[in-house]
Amino acid sequence: MGNQTKFTSEIAYEIFKNRDRRFDGLIFVGITSTGIYCRPICPAPQAKFSNCKFYPSAVLAEQAGFRPCLRCKPERSPYSYNAEDISNLVHRATQKIEYAITQDWTLEDLALDLEVSTRHLRRSFVEDLGVTPIKYLQSIRLLRAKQLLGDSDLSVTQVAFASGFKSLRRFNEAFKQQYNLTPSGTRRQSKTQERELKHKTIHLKCGFRVPYDWDYIISYFHGRSAHAAEMVSDGVYYRTVQIGEYKGWFSVSLSEKDLHLSIHISYSLHPIVSEVIAKIKRQFDVHADPLRINAQLEKDPILKQSVSDNTGLRSPGSFDPFEMLVRVILGQRISVKAATTLMNRYVSTFGEVFETPIPGLERISPLPGVVAKTDASKIASLGMPYKRAETIISVAKAFEQGRLDFTPGANIEELKLELEKIPGIGPWTIEYMLMRGISWPDAFPTSDLGVQKALGTKSKKEITSISNPWQPYRSYATHHLWKMLSSTKRE
Repeated sequence: MGNQTKFTSEIAYEIFKNRDRRFDGLIFVGITSTGIYCRPICPAPQAKFSNCKFYPSAVLAEQAGFRPCLRCKPERSPYSYNAEDISNLVHRATQKIEYAITQDWTLEDLALDLEVSTRHLRRSFVEDLGVTPIKYLQSIRLLRAKQLLGDSDLSVTQVAFASGFKSLRRFNEAFKQQYNLTPSGTRRQSKTQERELKHKTIHLKCGFRVPYDWDYIISYFHGRSAHAAEMVSDGVYYRTVQIGEYKGWFSVSLSEKDLHLSIHISYSLHPIVSEVIAKIKRQFDVHADPLRINAQLEKDPILKQSVSDNTGLRSPGSFDPFEMLVRVILGQRISVKAATTLMNRYVSTFGEVFETPIPGLERISPLPGVVAKTDASKIASLGMPYKRAETIISVAKAFEQGRLDFTPGANIEELKLELEKIPGIGPWTIEYMLMRGISWPDAFPTSDLGVQKALGTKSKKEITSISNPWQPYRSYATHHLWKMLSSTKRE
């Protein structure tokens, strides 16, 4: 655990006593008198300091022998690790694992994917997180299983496979060994369980660290949604989904009562529910650490007032990187409104018709395989230059061939190089896609007109110099600049 930020036990206990939501997911409290561990926001009567042990992750609390609390549900907490506190290798590995926990990972497979030796990967995990990669993977799978058992009505078998276990027997054994409970026993003890299967949806709750500016992120999606495949209505975000052979839809809303995101996922997506959850979390930036981000950005006199006024500002991601990249290409050199109009035509023309219970949500965004086979003139006829239509087809082919890797933990520099190879994709498109397509916190489009206007200069050298102190959170700084610009326009 050498690279992780550490709180003294005294400070950690104060956070626990105050039920401070700002540290949710960053501190877990093991209660020696009960053998359970809690989030710092746990509503249960608080234990004495002498009975508390503190851990920087749920995984370490479990490795120490503690079981997750059935009241505060640690499995709902946001991601534990900041990229600055662990090595780039381990951070990339944990992102890959969380995103694809159903993949049949072996240590060799993970090391090969990250282009390192198994020995180096294992040593790095133990040094940074205190556990081996395989034990980390096992804990993440069990936490996801516990969330699905507590929040959904999926059968135990469905939960096992959706959490990455290849057999029910192996799942039952691992669950009992880790928690000293059977999966069905955990479900019976979950008194707040939602009964949503009759409505053909899976209902889950997702935590985040406060402050969280829901109004900004939902407004951002609303102004850029691909109608018929994506929409915002009455403060709720909806979209259709196709991943492999599975098709469905989901919705995300804010529960102000207990401060979490309320997620409904159509039952048809239950075999890939873990991947859908991981994508939603990145899209809505629930893993961000506002305290750390704001502490870095408020030092700058340009951003100080905006950071003070917008402490919960998030950097919106995307659910579908291919769809996002098409939209970015459509939006080159035109307004957000005009780009949205083109995107709506694109989805209505090439998207597959798909029935949902949500009025207006009726198409699935075109997949790369469909677009790659489309004649450029048909895309251009929607109202764009022919060259831009050719770029969209080139992008579709690159996705089909696996040359563009936007999965969490991907190599940023390699992704940049692949994007640069595609005619019609320039620096602005690349940086914007790093910001939204892969949720990179340090993307910065120096050529963006809004950024230039907010900073009062078009000099790339000067803008780079101004932005350097904002690293590694320049994506968030960019949103502050855009927010400052929109506030100035209103005035």
